[in-house]
Amino acid sequence: MTILSLNLVQRMIFFLIFFFQEKVVNAFFRLCTINIHDGGSRNLNPLFERFFVPWCEVAVINECFLWKKKNAVETAKNHGFALEIQASPGGRDLGILAKLDLLSIRRGNFSETGTAHGFHHGVLHCIVQQEKEQVHILATHLTPHSAARRRLEARKLIAIVQNLEAADAKAAVVVAGDFNTLSPLDKA
Repeated sequence: MTILSLNLVQRMIFFLIFFFQEKVVNAFFRLCTINIHDGGSRNLNPLFERFFVPWCEVAVINECFLWKKKNAVETAKNHGFALEIQASPGGRDLGILAKLDLLSIRRGNFSETGTAHGFHHGVLHCIVQQEKEQVHILATHLTPHSAARRRLEARKLIAIVQNLEAADAKAAVVVAGDFNTLSPLDKA
């Protein structure tokens, strides 16, 4: 299978993984992504103790819409993490959890390419500091409703990465989250 035979979202994921591996030589950290799915209605301490603390230095969290009610920022702090949550217009909040220093945070359902309301669930953009390297983390949750709409969102994510690279040729960027990429092999 060649890169050209992959669909746009698959090519974007391949490109971003390759881009990250090629650009970031001195910054290595464990990044996890998780879709909480039910909003995290249960006690958060076991999730931190069994998943985040042993496995993650940075985590992208999808559908953490009940975390604000569960005092998740305090729970994260008690486990050595910083937590940023962005309310999603689709009701499925995005979060970035990090043991690393968070240098910059941009929230909102926006596209840095200038298109207002460019994403179904939004994009949360944080910059983390790992030793001497800065890494842009773009957390997203693409629409589950339409493959055509996901392609548009994927193109917007590519444009954001290209804009970041145009501003800084050495920029390291990771895009993570729930891409809602459905395979023809998935059972309905």
